[in-house]
Amino acid sequence: LIDDDPASRELMKEILAQEDVTLATETDAEESARLITHHRYEGIFLNFGTQGVDAEGLSRKIRRSDANRTTPIVMIARKSDADALSRGFKAGATFFLPAPVTRLKVLEVLRKSRGTMMVERRRMRRISFRADITCFVAGQEFMGHTLDLSETGMAVEIKQKLAGGTQMRSVFQLTPDRLIESEMVVRVVHRHRAGVEFTRISTEDRQAIRDQVKSAAAD
Repeated sequence: LIDDDPASRELMKEILAQEDVTLATETDAEESARLITHHRYEGIFLNFGTQGVDAEGLSRKIRRSDANRTTPIVMIARKSDADALSRGFKAGATFFLPAPVTRLKVLEVLRKSRGTMMVERRRMRRISFRADITCFVAGQEFMGHTLDLSETGMAVEIKQKLAGGTQMRSVFQLTPDRLIESEMVVRVVHRHRAGVEFTRISTEDRQAIRDQVKSAAAD
């Protein structure tokens, strides 16, 4: 939640806690931009009246970010502010929460957005997954190891230095009878570890990964 109104923040925390939703709050524009760039969220509440925050610009930044470009954005604004509503939805807002915030309004928008947030939760779910992986970049082949796995990508440990945005092809063994081949792009790099996102993968292989993650998460 990005909102400079203390009463609104406390009310939102109270309501969402009762719905088993953990809420992080922020009021600073620079810190908000840093968080949405480096952390993934199931949903983002953004008050378009927050002082010192370019909510429209921040919405666009969220939509451009690797971490949250598909994350639902709930725009908080006054229903009478037609210009803010128009700009908000054009900038990428998904849902609208009328200000001032009340318990009934929050529960209503939560009901509407729950399905979308659950899809995002499923996409974000990660499991520990260790396997050898062969990577191909610009005609070069090198080996690495996977660290975790999700429906959308994985973390890998490699010795070669890769920059963010690097395109590569990979092959790894998901199960004894399922070999996964995919095209990926490097999103995050930290020393010898990289976060990669699947960019091209067969429907059958993606479903196999989804089933593997679901099964492991249920254990």
